[in-house]
Amino acid sequence: MSLWQYANYHTQETAIYSPRPCKRVTGLSSNCLCDVEMPDFIERIIKFFIGPDGTRSARWRHFEVDLGGCIDDTRSNRAIAVALSQPTPMLETLVLKNVRMGMECAGLRLFPDIKSMNSITILDSRLTVFPNFVKVQKATLGWEFGDASNQGLDIRPSAARLRYLRMSVNQMATIILPPILPALTHLHLSGDDVSLSLYECDMPRLAALTVDIGNNDLIDLFTDCESLHAEKLRTVTVRWYQSRAGYWLKARLLESLPRLLSQFPNIDTIRMNRWILDLLLKVIWELPQESRRAVTSGKRVINMDLDCFYGFDGTEDNHSLELLAAEWDLVPPNLPYQEFMDAL
Repeated sequence: MSLWQYANYHTQETAIYSPRPCKRVTGLSSNCLCDVEMPDFIERIIKFFIGPDGTRSARWRHFEVDLGGCIDDTRSNRAIAVALSQPTPMLETLVLKNVRMGMECAGLRLFPDIKSMNSITILDSRLTVFPNFVKVQKATLGWEFGDASNQGLDIRPSAARLRYLRMSVNQMATIILPPILPALTHLHLSGDDVSLSLYECDMPRLAALTVDIGNNDLIDLFTDCESLHAEKLRTVTVRWYQSRAGYWLKARLLESLPRLLSQFPNIDTIRMNRWILDLLLKVIWELPQESRRAVTSGKRVINMDLDCFYGFDGTEDNHSLELLAAEWDLVPPNLPYQEFMDAL
Protein backbone atom coordinates (compact mmCIF):
# COMPACT_ATOMS: atom_id res chain seq x y z
CA MET A 1 0.00 0.00 0.00
CA SER A 2 1.38 3.41 -0.94
CA LEU A 3 1.83 6.21 1.60
CA TRP A 4 -0.98 8.07 -0.16
CA GLN A 5 -3.37 5.15 0.18
CA TYR A 6 -2.36 4.59 3.81
CA ALA A 7 -2.97 8.24 4.66
CA ASN A 8 -6.35 8.20 2.93
CA TYR A 9 -7.66 5.31 5.01
CA HIS A 10 -5.63 5.11 8.21
CA THR A 11 -4.24 8.53 9.17
CA GLN A 12 -5.09 9.12 12.83
CA GLU A 13 -1.72 10.15 14.26
CA THR A 14 0.70 12.75 12.93
CA ALA A 15 4.02 13.45 14.62
CA ILE A 16 6.60 15.78 13.08
CA TYR A 17 9.99 16.43 14.64
CA SER A 18 12.45 18.79 13.01
CA PRO A 19 15.96 18.34 14.40
CA ARG A 20 18.84 20.29 12.93
CA PRO A 21 20.86 17.68 11.06
CA CYS A 22 23.92 19.88 10.62
CA LYS A 23 26.32 21.28 13.18
CA ARG A 24 26.72 25.03 13.30
CA VAL A 25 30.30 26.29 13.48
CA THR A 26 30.80 29.48 15.44
CA GLY A 27 32.12 32.29 13.29
CA LEU A 28 31.01 30.80 9.99
CA SER A 29 27.96 31.62 7.92
CA SER A 30 24.73 30.29 9.38
CA ASN A 31 23.37 29.46 5.92
CA CYS A 32 23.09 25.77 5.15
CA LEU A 33 20.83 23.37 3.32
CA CYS A 34 18.76 22.92 6.49
CA ASP A 35 17.43 26.46 6.14
CA VAL A 36 15.92 25.58 2.76
CA GLU A 37 15.22 21.86 2.79
CA MET A 38 13.70 21.42 6.25
CA PRO A 39 11.00 24.12 5.98
CA ASP A 40 10.13 22.87 2.51
CA PHE A 41 9.78 19.32 3.82
CA ILE A 42 7.63 20.40 6.77
CA GLU A 43 5.37 22.42 4.51
CA ARG A 44 4.89 19.56 2.06
CA ILE A 45 4.36 16.84 4.65
CA ILE A 46 1.76 18.86 6.57
CA LYS A 47 -0.17 19.58 3.39
CA PHE A 48 -0.08 15.88 2.63
CA PHE A 49 -1.43 14.84 6.02
CA ILE A 50 -4.14 17.50 5.98
CA GLY A 51 -5.41 16.04 2.74
CA PRO A 52 -7.78 17.55 0.18
CA ASP A 53 -10.22 19.86 1.96
CA GLY A 54 -9.08 18.53 5.36
CA THR A 55 -10.29 14.98 4.71
CA ARG A 56 -7.36 13.45 6.59
CA SER A 57 -6.99 15.97 9.41
CA ALA A 58 -10.62 15.28 10.31
CA ARG A 59 -9.48 11.80 11.41
CA TRP A 60 -6.52 12.90 13.51
CA ARG A 61 -6.51 11.64 17.08
CA HIS A 62 -2.93 12.67 17.92
CA PHE A 63 -1.09 15.67 16.46
CA GLU A 64 2.48 16.38 17.59
CA VAL A 65 4.98 18.90 16.25
CA ASP A 66 8.46 19.83 17.48
CA LEU A 67 10.03 22.36 15.12
CA GLY A 68 13.42 22.16 16.83
CA GLY A 69 15.96 23.75 14.50
CA CYS A 70 13.28 25.47 12.41
CA ILE A 71 11.75 27.28 15.36
CA ASP A 72 11.95 30.75 13.80
CA ASP A 73 11.16 29.73 10.24
CA THR A 74 8.12 31.58 8.90
CA ARG A 75 7.17 28.90 6.38
CA SER A 76 7.25 26.09 8.93
CA ASN A 77 5.19 28.02 11.46
CA ARG A 78 2.70 29.06 8.77
CA ALA A 79 2.30 25.40 7.79
CA ILE A 80 1.60 24.50 11.43
CA ALA A 81 -0.93 27.34 11.67
CA VAL A 82 -2.71 26.06 8.56
CA ALA A 83 -2.85 22.57 10.09
CA LEU A 84 -4.30 23.93 13.34
CA SER A 85 -6.97 25.86 11.42
CA GLN A 86 -8.49 22.62 10.11
CA PRO A 87 -11.52 21.04 11.79
CA THR A 88 -10.22 18.19 13.96
CA PRO A 89 -13.32 16.79 15.68
CA MET A 90 -11.60 13.51 16.62
CA LEU A 91 -8.35 15.04 17.92
CA GLU A 92 -7.66 13.82 21.47
CA THR A 93 -4.00 14.78 21.99
CA LEU A 94 -2.18 17.93 20.87
CA VAL A 95 1.58 18.40 21.39
CA LEU A 96 3.30 21.62 20.28
CA LYS A 97 6.99 22.18 21.02
CA ASN A 98 9.16 25.02 19.71
CA VAL A 99 6.32 26.47 17.68
CA ARG A 100 6.36 30.27 17.35
CA MET A 101 3.37 31.89 15.70
CA GLY A 102 2.81 35.56 15.01
CA MET A 103 1.80 37.07 11.70
CA GLU A 104 1.79 33.54 10.30
CA CYS A 105 -1.69 33.16 11.78
CA ALA A 106 -3.14 36.19 9.99
CA GLY A 107 -6.47 35.34 8.41
CA LEU A 108 -6.67 31.92 10.05
CA ARG A 109 -9.08 30.72 12.71
CA LEU A 110 -7.12 28.35 14.91
CA PHE A 111 -8.64 25.36 16.68
CA PRO A 112 -12.11 25.58 15.10
CA ASP A 113 -13.20 22.14 16.27
CA ILE A 114 -11.41 20.35 19.13
CA LYS A 115 -14.41 18.97 20.97
CA SER A 116 -12.69 15.62 21.64
CA MET A 117 -9.39 16.97 22.98
CA ASN A 118 -8.46 15.71 26.47
CA SER A 119 -4.66 16.11 26.54
CA ILE A 120 -2.52 19.07 25.54
CA THR A 121 1.19 19.92 25.68
CA ILE A 122 2.53 23.38 24.83
CA LEU A 123 6.24 23.79 25.57
CA ASP A 124 8.69 26.49 24.48
CA SER A 125 6.08 27.89 22.13
CA ARG A 126 4.39 31.18 21.37
CA LEU A 127 0.82 31.17 20.06
CA THR A 128 -1.53 34.00 19.21
CA VAL A 129 -4.54 31.88 20.21
CA PHE A 130 -4.66 29.07 22.74
CA PRO A 131 -6.89 26.00 22.57
CA ASN A 132 -10.00 25.82 24.67
CA PHE A 133 -9.38 23.71 27.78
CA VAL A 134 -13.05 22.94 28.46
CA LYS A 135 -12.70 19.16 28.12
CA VAL A 136 -8.94 18.85 28.66
CA GLN A 137 -8.02 16.61 31.60
CA LYS A 138 -4.23 16.56 31.17
CA ALA A 139 -2.06 19.60 30.40
CA THR A 140 1.70 20.18 30.20
CA LEU A 141 2.53 23.86 29.79
CA GLY A 142 5.48 26.21 29.96
CA TRP A 143 9.10 26.56 28.99
CA GLU A 144 11.88 24.01 29.37
CA PHE A 145 14.65 25.29 27.12
CA GLY A 146 13.29 28.10 24.95
CA ASP A 147 12.95 31.82 25.53
CA ALA A 148 9.57 32.57 27.06
CA SER A 149 9.57 35.99 25.37
CA ASN A 150 7.57 37.42 28.27
CA GLN A 151 4.45 35.63 27.11
CA GLY A 152 2.24 34.19 29.82
CA LEU A 153 -0.26 31.38 29.43
CA ASP A 154 -3.71 32.21 30.75
CA ILE A 155 -5.82 29.09 31.35
CA ARG A 156 -8.38 30.74 33.63
CA PRO A 157 -11.40 30.59 31.31
CA SER A 158 -11.48 26.86 30.73
CA ALA A 159 -9.58 24.55 33.06
CA ALA A 160 -12.39 23.14 35.18
CA ARG A 161 -11.82 19.50 34.18
CA LEU A 162 -8.04 19.38 34.54
CA ARG A 163 -6.95 16.36 36.55
CA TYR A 164 -3.20 16.57 35.81
CA LEU A 165 -1.28 19.81 35.33
CA ARG A 166 2.43 20.17 34.75
CA MET A 167 3.79 23.71 34.86
CA SER A 168 7.32 24.60 33.80
CA VAL A 169 7.72 28.26 34.73
CA ASN A 170 10.68 30.61 34.53
CA GLN A 171 11.19 34.20 35.64
CA MET A 172 10.44 35.62 32.19
CA ALA A 173 6.84 34.45 31.95
CA THR A 174 4.28 32.63 34.00
CA ILE A 175 1.10 30.56 33.82
CA ILE A 176 -2.07 32.19 35.10
CA LEU A 177 -4.37 29.80 36.94
CA PRO A 178 -8.08 30.19 37.73
CA PRO A 179 -9.26 30.75 41.32
CA ILE A 180 -10.09 27.04 41.62
CA LEU A 181 -9.12 23.80 39.89
CA PRO A 182 -11.89 21.59 41.27
CA ALA A 183 -10.90 18.34 39.53
CA LEU A 184 -7.09 18.56 39.81
CA THR A 185 -5.59 15.53 41.57
CA HIS A 186 -1.95 15.72 40.39
CA LEU A 187 0.21 18.86 40.17
CA HIS A 188 3.67 18.67 38.58
CA LEU A 189 6.09 21.58 39.07
CA SER A 190 9.30 22.07 37.10
CA GLY A 191 11.40 24.95 35.81
CA ASP A 192 13.02 27.63 37.93
CA ASP A 193 9.99 29.32 39.47
CA VAL A 194 6.34 28.83 40.39
CA SER A 195 3.34 30.78 39.19
CA LEU A 196 2.21 33.47 41.64
CA SER A 197 -1.38 32.48 40.93
CA LEU A 198 -0.56 29.07 42.44
CA TYR A 199 -0.79 30.68 45.88
CA GLU A 200 -4.35 31.84 45.16
CA CYS A 201 -5.67 28.79 43.32
CA ASP A 202 -7.76 26.38 45.37
CA MET A 203 -7.10 22.70 44.57
CA PRO A 204 -9.47 20.81 46.88
CA ARG A 205 -8.86 17.34 45.41
CA LEU A 206 -5.08 17.49 45.05
CA ALA A 207 -3.59 14.20 46.23
CA ALA A 208 -0.29 13.94 44.35
CA LEU A 209 2.53 16.44 43.88
CA THR A 210 5.59 16.03 41.65
CA VAL A 211 8.54 18.43 41.82
CA ASP A 212 11.53 18.50 39.49
CA ILE A 213 14.43 20.37 41.09
CA GLY A 214 16.58 22.16 38.52
CA ASN A 215 18.36 25.43 39.18
CA ASN A 216 16.15 26.57 42.04
CA ASP A 217 14.62 25.18 45.23
CA LEU A 218 11.00 24.72 44.21
CA ILE A 219 10.26 22.99 47.53
CA ASP A 220 10.94 26.24 49.35
CA LEU A 221 8.64 28.09 46.93
CA PHE A 222 5.58 25.86 47.33
CA THR A 223 5.67 24.76 50.98
CA ASP A 224 3.93 27.97 52.05
CA CYS A 225 1.17 27.51 49.48
CA GLU A 226 -2.05 27.02 51.46
CA SER A 227 -4.01 26.07 48.34
CA LEU A 228 -2.26 22.69 48.27
CA HIS A 229 -4.51 21.44 51.11
CA ALA A 230 -1.73 19.82 53.14
CA GLU A 231 -4.10 17.46 54.93
CA LYS A 232 -5.18 15.81 51.64
CA LEU A 233 -1.80 15.39 49.98
CA ARG A 234 -0.82 11.71 49.98
CA THR A 235 1.97 11.25 47.44
CA VAL A 236 5.02 13.43 46.78
CA THR A 237 7.58 12.78 44.05
CA VAL A 238 10.80 14.81 44.05
CA ARG A 239 13.44 14.47 41.37
CA TRP A 240 16.69 16.39 41.64
CA TYR A 241 19.08 16.72 38.73
CA GLN A 242 22.12 17.12 40.96
CA SER A 243 24.60 17.70 38.14
CA ARG A 244 23.02 21.13 37.59
CA ALA A 245 23.16 22.18 41.24
CA GLY A 246 25.56 24.46 43.03
CA TYR A 247 26.57 24.36 46.69
CA TRP A 248 23.96 26.95 47.65
CA LEU A 249 21.13 24.81 46.29
CA LYS A 250 22.24 21.78 48.28
CA ALA A 251 22.20 23.89 51.45
CA ARG A 252 18.77 25.31 50.61
CA LEU A 253 17.32 21.85 50.05
CA LEU A 254 18.62 20.66 53.41
CA GLU A 255 16.58 23.48 54.97
CA SER A 256 13.41 23.04 52.91
CA LEU A 257 13.08 19.24 53.15
CA PRO A 258 12.21 19.33 56.88
CA ARG A 259 9.36 21.75 56.04
CA LEU A 260 8.12 19.34 53.39
CA LEU A 261 7.91 16.58 56.00
CA SER A 262 6.32 18.71 58.71
CA GLN A 263 3.83 20.73 56.65
CA PHE A 264 2.36 17.73 54.84
CA PRO A 265 1.83 15.28 57.71
CA ASN A 266 -0.53 12.94 55.86
CA ILE A 267 1.88 12.03 53.09
CA ASP A 268 2.20 8.25 53.01
CA THR A 269 4.34 7.81 49.88
CA ILE A 270 7.53 9.69 49.02
CA ARG A 271 9.19 8.94 45.68
CA MET A 272 12.71 10.29 45.11
CA ASN A 273 15.78 9.70 42.99
CA ARG A 274 19.23 9.22 44.45
CA TRP A 275 20.38 12.81 44.76
CA ILE A 276 17.44 13.98 46.81
CA LEU A 277 17.42 10.75 48.85
CA ASP A 278 20.92 11.62 50.06
CA LEU A 279 19.53 14.80 51.55
CA LEU A 280 16.35 13.22 52.90
CA LEU A 281 18.21 10.62 54.96
CA LYS A 282 20.57 13.31 56.22
CA VAL A 283 17.59 15.42 57.31
CA ILE A 284 15.98 12.48 59.13
CA TRP A 285 19.31 11.48 60.71
CA GLU A 286 19.72 15.01 62.11
CA LEU A 287 16.26 14.99 63.72
CA PRO A 288 16.14 14.35 67.48
CA GLN A 289 14.95 10.82 68.20
CA GLU A 290 11.92 12.07 70.13
CA SER A 291 10.58 14.09 67.16
CA ARG A 292 11.57 11.68 64.40
CA ARG A 293 8.61 9.36 64.88
CA ALA A 294 6.03 12.07 64.16
CA VAL A 295 7.76 12.94 60.89
CA THR A 296 8.54 9.48 59.52
CA SER A 297 6.02 7.00 60.95
CA GLY A 298 3.85 5.33 58.33
CA LYS A 299 5.72 6.78 55.37
CA ARG A 300 6.94 4.65 52.49
CA VAL A 301 10.04 6.03 50.76
CA ILE A 302 10.55 4.75 47.22
CA ASN A 303 14.00 4.76 45.62
CA MET A 304 13.15 5.53 42.00
CA ASP A 305 16.61 4.54 40.74
CA LEU A 306 16.66 1.09 42.36
CA ASP A 307 12.89 0.54 42.13
CA CYS A 308 12.63 -0.47 45.79
CA PHE A 309 11.17 1.05 48.94
CA TYR A 310 11.60 1.32 52.70
CA GLY A 311 8.66 1.59 55.07
CA PHE A 312 9.30 3.77 58.12
CA ASP A 313 7.58 2.78 61.36
CA GLY A 314 9.02 5.62 63.45
CA THR A 315 11.39 3.47 65.51
CA GLU A 316 14.42 3.91 63.25
CA ASP A 317 17.58 4.98 65.03
CA ASN A 318 20.68 6.54 63.49
CA HIS A 319 22.31 3.17 62.93
CA SER A 320 19.38 1.85 60.91
CA LEU A 321 19.46 4.99 58.75
CA GLU A 322 23.17 4.49 58.14
CA LEU A 323 22.52 0.88 57.10
CA LEU A 324 19.79 2.00 54.70
CA ALA A 325 22.13 4.58 53.16
CA ALA A 326 24.77 1.90 52.65
CA GLU A 327 22.25 -0.51 51.11
CA TRP A 328 21.09 2.16 48.65
CA ASP A 329 24.65 3.39 48.00
CA LEU A 330 23.89 6.87 49.34
CA VAL A 331 26.18 9.36 51.02
CA PRO A 332 26.55 8.30 54.69
CA PRO A 333 24.25 10.59 56.72
CA ASN A 334 26.58 10.47 59.74
CA LEU A 335 29.30 12.42 57.91
CA PRO A 336 30.03 15.90 59.28
CA TYR A 337 28.16 18.64 57.42
CA GLN A 338 31.03 19.85 55.24
CA GLU A 339 32.19 16.34 54.34
CA PHE A 340 28.61 15.38 53.51
CA MET A 341 28.14 18.39 51.23
CA ASP A 342 31.43 17.73 49.47
CA ALA A 343 30.46 14.09 48.90
CA LEU A 344 27.21 14.97 47.11
